Amino acid sequence: MGKYNSSLLREDDKGVSPVIGVILMVAITVILAAVIGSIVYDTDTKYLEKPSQAAFETSTVNGIHRDTEEMTVPVIKINKVAGDTLSQEYEEGVHSGIKLNKVYLFDPDGNKYEVNNSDTMEGSIIETGESFYIFHFEHDDGNYWMTNNKKRVKKADWEFEGQPRGSGVEPFKSGKWRLLIVDDKRDLILVDTKIEL
Repeated sequence: MGKYNSSLLREDDKGVSPVIGVILMVAITVILAAVIGSIVYDTDTKYLEKPSQAAFETSTVNGIHRDTEEMTVPVIKINKVAGDTLSQEYEEGVHSGIKLNKVYLFDPDGNKYEVNNSDTMEGSIIETGESFYIFHFEHDDGNYWMTNNKKRVKKADWEFEGQPRGSGVEPFKSGKWRLLIVDDKRDLILVDTKIEL
Protein backbone atom coordinates (compact mmCIF):
# COMPACT_ATOMS: atom_id res chain seq x y z
CA MET A 1 0.00 0.00 0.00
CA GLY A 2 2.42 2.78 0.36
CA LYS A 3 3.33 2.74 -3.31
CA TYR A 4 2.31 5.49 -5.63
CA ASN A 5 1.64 5.17 -9.29
CA SER A 6 4.58 6.96 -10.88
CA SER A 7 2.58 7.79 -14.01
CA LEU A 8 0.33 10.14 -11.95
CA LEU A 9 3.20 12.09 -10.45
CA ARG A 10 4.83 13.82 -13.33
CA GLU A 11 7.44 16.42 -13.24
CA ASP A 12 5.71 18.16 -16.20
CA ASP A 13 3.37 21.05 -15.13
CA LYS A 14 2.47 22.38 -18.60
CA GLY A 15 -1.28 22.04 -17.86
CA VAL A 16 -1.15 24.63 -15.06
CA SER A 17 0.15 27.50 -17.20
CA PRO A 18 -2.85 27.74 -19.58
CA VAL A 19 -5.29 27.68 -16.64
CA ILE A 20 -3.51 30.54 -14.87
CA GLY A 21 -3.37 32.47 -18.17
CA VAL A 22 -7.12 32.11 -18.69
CA ILE A 23 -7.84 33.21 -15.11
CA LEU A 24 -5.61 36.30 -15.53
CA MET A 25 -7.26 37.22 -18.86
CA VAL A 26 -10.73 36.97 -17.31
CA ALA A 27 -9.65 39.12 -14.35
CA ILE A 28 -8.14 41.78 -16.63
CA THR A 29 -11.31 41.81 -18.78
CA VAL A 30 -13.52 42.28 -15.71
CA ILE A 31 -11.35 45.12 -14.39
CA LEU A 32 -11.28 46.88 -17.79
CA ALA A 33 -15.07 46.51 -18.12
CA ALA A 34 -15.54 48.07 -14.67
CA VAL A 35 -13.25 51.03 -15.47
CA ILE A 36 -14.84 51.68 -18.88
CA GLY A 37 -18.33 51.29 -17.41
CA SER A 38 -17.62 53.84 -14.69
CA ILE A 39 -16.33 56.33 -17.28
CA VAL A 40 -19.25 55.81 -19.68
CA TYR A 41 -21.95 55.86 -17.01
CA ASP A 42 -20.46 58.64 -14.89
CA THR A 43 -23.37 60.83 -13.81
CA ASP A 44 -22.45 64.47 -14.03
CA THR A 45 -25.28 66.62 -12.62
CA LYS A 46 -24.80 69.12 -15.44
CA TYR A 47 -26.39 66.65 -17.81
CA LEU A 48 -29.14 65.57 -15.42
CA GLU A 49 -30.63 69.03 -15.00
CA LYS A 50 -33.66 69.92 -17.04
CA PRO A 51 -32.61 72.09 -20.00
CA SER A 52 -34.01 75.60 -20.26
CA GLN A 53 -36.94 75.92 -22.62
CA ALA A 54 -37.87 79.45 -23.59
CA ALA A 55 -39.20 81.24 -26.64
CA PHE A 56 -38.27 84.79 -27.57
CA GLU A 57 -39.38 87.26 -30.22
CA THR A 58 -36.95 89.82 -31.52
CA SER A 59 -37.72 93.07 -33.26
CA THR A 60 -36.39 96.58 -33.57
CA VAL A 61 -37.84 99.71 -32.02
CA ASN A 62 -36.65 103.28 -32.28
CA GLY A 63 -34.62 104.72 -29.44
CA ILE A 64 -33.69 108.30 -28.80
CA HIS A 65 -30.49 109.52 -30.46
CA ARG A 66 -27.81 110.54 -27.98
CA ASP A 67 -26.98 113.79 -29.78
CA THR A 68 -30.11 114.88 -31.65
CA GLU A 69 -32.74 113.54 -29.20
CA GLU A 70 -34.76 112.27 -32.16
CA MET A 71 -36.43 108.84 -31.99
CA THR A 72 -34.51 107.50 -34.98
CA VAL A 73 -31.96 105.00 -33.65
CA PRO A 74 -32.75 101.27 -33.98
CA VAL A 75 -32.67 99.32 -30.73
CA ILE A 76 -33.05 95.54 -30.51
CA LYS A 77 -36.10 94.51 -28.50
CA ILE A 78 -36.26 90.98 -27.07
CA ASN A 79 -39.57 89.78 -25.69
CA LYS A 80 -39.88 86.48 -23.79
CA VAL A 81 -43.11 84.96 -25.08
CA ALA A 82 -43.14 81.49 -23.48
CA GLY A 83 -41.20 78.88 -21.57
CA ASP A 84 -39.37 78.37 -18.31
CA THR A 85 -38.49 81.15 -15.93
CA LEU A 86 -34.84 82.05 -16.51
CA SER A 87 -32.29 83.61 -14.18
CA GLN A 88 -29.70 86.26 -14.75
CA GLU A 89 -26.69 86.97 -12.58
CA TYR A 90 -25.21 90.44 -12.64
CA GLU A 91 -24.55 93.27 -10.25
CA GLU A 92 -27.44 95.74 -10.19
CA GLY A 93 -26.78 99.47 -10.41
CA VAL A 94 -23.40 99.14 -12.12
CA HIS A 95 -22.10 98.06 -15.50
CA SER A 96 -21.14 94.44 -15.16
CA GLY A 97 -21.05 91.28 -17.19
CA ILE A 98 -24.10 89.04 -17.37
CA LYS A 99 -23.68 85.48 -16.12
CA LEU A 100 -25.81 82.35 -16.73
CA ASN A 101 -27.53 83.58 -19.91
CA LYS A 102 -24.82 85.22 -22.01
CA VAL A 103 -25.81 87.62 -24.77
CA TYR A 104 -23.60 88.13 -27.83
CA LEU A 105 -23.85 90.32 -30.90
CA PHE A 106 -22.02 89.78 -34.19
CA ASP A 107 -21.73 92.82 -36.43
CA PRO A 108 -22.16 92.65 -40.23
CA ASP A 109 -18.41 91.95 -40.56
CA GLY A 110 -18.61 88.97 -38.15
CA ASN A 111 -16.95 90.64 -35.14
CA LYS A 112 -18.25 89.28 -31.82
CA TYR A 113 -19.27 91.49 -28.87
CA GLU A 114 -20.48 90.45 -25.44
CA VAL A 115 -23.50 92.45 -24.28
CA ASN A 116 -23.24 93.79 -20.72
CA ASN A 117 -26.02 94.81 -18.41
CA SER A 118 -26.77 98.50 -18.28
CA ASP A 119 -26.66 100.02 -14.83
CA THR A 120 -30.41 100.57 -15.30
CA MET A 121 -31.30 96.85 -15.55
CA GLU A 122 -33.23 95.48 -12.59
CA GLY A 123 -34.22 92.03 -11.37
CA SER A 124 -32.67 88.63 -11.88
CA ILE A 125 -35.70 86.61 -12.98
CA ILE A 126 -36.87 86.61 -16.61
CA GLU A 127 -40.58 85.88 -16.77
CA THR A 128 -42.83 85.42 -19.80
CA GLY A 129 -43.95 88.81 -21.11
CA GLU A 130 -40.78 90.67 -20.10
CA SER A 131 -39.01 92.85 -22.62
CA PHE A 132 -35.33 93.71 -22.87
CA TYR A 133 -33.59 96.28 -25.02
CA ILE A 134 -30.12 95.92 -26.50
CA PHE A 135 -28.53 99.19 -27.52
CA HIS A 136 -25.24 100.70 -28.62
CA PHE A 137 -23.60 103.31 -26.42
CA GLU A 138 -19.86 104.04 -26.37
CA HIS A 139 -18.56 103.81 -22.80
CA ASP A 140 -15.32 102.90 -21.04
CA ASP A 141 -16.96 99.70 -19.74
CA GLY A 142 -18.23 98.51 -23.14
CA ASN A 143 -20.25 99.41 -26.22
CA TYR A 144 -23.29 97.11 -26.24
CA TRP A 145 -25.76 97.06 -23.39
CA MET A 146 -28.99 95.41 -22.29
CA THR A 147 -31.69 96.83 -20.04
CA ASN A 148 -35.26 96.03 -19.11
CA ASN A 149 -35.88 99.72 -18.37
CA LYS A 150 -37.64 101.16 -21.43
CA LYS A 151 -36.91 104.74 -20.33
CA ARG A 152 -33.17 104.11 -20.83
CA VAL A 153 -33.62 103.92 -24.60
CA LYS A 154 -36.77 106.03 -25.07
CA LYS A 155 -36.27 109.22 -23.04
CA ALA A 156 -33.58 111.88 -23.11
CA ASP A 157 -34.12 113.20 -19.58
CA TRP A 158 -35.46 110.94 -16.87
CA GLU A 159 -34.75 109.75 -13.35
CA PHE A 160 -33.39 106.43 -12.16
CA GLU A 161 -33.28 105.70 -8.44
CA GLY A 162 -33.90 109.39 -7.71
CA GLN A 163 -31.00 110.58 -9.85
CA PRO A 164 -31.53 112.62 -13.04
CA ARG A 165 -30.41 110.70 -16.10
CA GLY A 166 -29.95 111.68 -19.69
CA SER A 167 -28.19 109.65 -22.29
CA GLY A 168 -29.98 108.26 -25.31
CA VAL A 169 -28.41 105.65 -27.58
CA GLU A 170 -26.04 105.55 -30.55
CA PRO A 171 -26.66 103.95 -33.96
CA PHE A 172 -25.48 100.42 -34.67
CA LYS A 173 -23.36 99.90 -37.77
CA SER A 174 -25.81 99.42 -40.65
CA GLY A 175 -26.37 95.90 -41.90
CA LYS A 176 -27.40 92.45 -40.71
CA TRP A 177 -26.46 91.67 -37.10
CA ARG A 178 -26.60 88.29 -35.40
CA LEU A 179 -28.00 87.97 -31.87
CA LEU A 180 -26.99 84.93 -29.85
CA ILE A 181 -28.23 84.14 -26.33
CA VAL A 182 -26.64 81.12 -24.64
CA ASP A 183 -27.55 79.32 -21.44
CA ASP A 184 -23.93 79.27 -20.30
CA LYS A 185 -24.54 76.81 -17.46
CA ARG A 186 -25.94 74.10 -19.74
CA ASP A 187 -24.30 75.08 -23.04
CA LEU A 188 -27.64 75.58 -24.79
CA ILE A 189 -28.54 78.16 -27.41
CA LEU A 190 -31.74 80.01 -26.46
CA VAL A 191 -31.76 82.54 -29.31
CA ASP A 192 -29.85 82.64 -32.57
CA THR A 193 -31.31 85.11 -35.03
CA LYS A 194 -30.32 87.80 -37.52
CA ILE A 195 -31.61 91.36 -37.34
CA GLU A 196 -31.34 94.11 -39.94
CA LEU A 197 -30.21 97.34 -38.30
